[in-house]
Amino acid sequence: MTRPWPSLIRPSPRKRGNWEYDRVARVSRVALGYGGLVPTTIGAAVIGSGLYGRVHARAYSQAPGCQLRWVWSRDLAHADAIAAQYGARPTNDWGQIAADPSVDVVSIATPDFAHTEPALAMLKAGKHVLCEKPMALTTDECRQMIAAAERSGVQLMVNFHNRWYPALAEAWRRVHQPGDGLSLGAPLMAYLRLSDRIEVATRWLPWAGQSGPVWFLMPHIADLANWMLGQTPKRVFASGRKGVLAGLGIDCYDVVQAQVVYDGSFATLESSWILPECWPNINEFSLDLHCEHGKLAVTGDQENLVVAGQRYEHPFTLLWLTEDVPIQAFVRCLQAGKPAPVSGNDGLRATAVLQALDRSLASGQVEGVEL
Repeated sequence: MTRPWPSLIRPSPRKRGNWEYDRVARVSRVALGYGGLVPTTIGAAVIGSGLYGRVHARAYSQAPGCQLRWVWSRDLAHADAIAAQYGARPTNDWGQIAADPSVDVVSIATPDFAHTEPALAMLKAGKHVLCEKPMALTTDECRQMIAAAERSGVQLMVNFHNRWYPALAEAWRRVHQPGDGLSLGAPLMAYLRLSDRIEVATRWLPWAGQSGPVWFLMPHIADLANWMLGQTPKRVFASGRKGVLAGLGIDCYDVVQAQVVYDGSFATLESSWILPECWPNINEFSLDLHCEHGKLAVTGDQENLVVAGQRYEHPFTLLWLTEDVPIQAFVRCLQAGKPAPVSGNDGLRATAVLQALDRSLASGQVEGVEL
């Protein structure tokens, strides 16, 4: 069964007792540092009952030392359907979550355009927040969220979950922490593609016309470009085409391509929301990263990661990982008093790139990245 949302992480079995699920669960627990101890209890809530709201609810309910307390949805019946699975309470009033002292962390898993209001409400109430990508649609909103977290003394994390995909994590390490004397040198040029089959827009997202490939898909690759290159984005030029989806009543781009210039490198980002339904995977991904002394590539097929520097390598990495891992990593950081692995500033940088990209699509000109 393929997952109906874009991610580089492959589908995971849902039933306990499946040996691969159990194996990865054990690996995840070790990676997160749980060991055999049950850590401090964290109370969690989820705002949003869609595809990823369900993921967050499951992740919290299965994290050691964490209890899911609330699930919010505009439709109380939707909230109840999820909450009942995990012994949580349903609500269509997030003020109840903000007022509950037993809630420590809240996930924001509403549609792309609806993150800021609930996130600010939770941050102002003193809750840690894990926000789905994109953090917000404007840099001003991102800065409001960062400032609210700082005023309340709480943590704000953005769930760019593809950073946990084993091949991408290993690719980043090869560039930034080689440790084996085989440095690839500074990154010079990157190419990233992430696309979806057309049914994601036409059948799975009732709000697709309020989003599009720029804000639904490209936050993933904008963040990956920022993370892999480790440099400051400066300007963007983008091109896009509308037609196929517009003809189906969905007012958004079919395809978008952009070049992002950094202070020392550049990256090409491209996404399509109209892959044919016969495409073998729900999404398509590739990364090429050219460095001073070599190149690495990550693909969505079984080649996974290849590195060419002083020698050609095909490092072994897990082909998939449960999407629970980054959510549970944040829980573990809160339990241990450590900073979030992906910060609000990371979310701000990705949004700044995408906001410049949006302006370039409208103007047909190069647009500066406002950071």
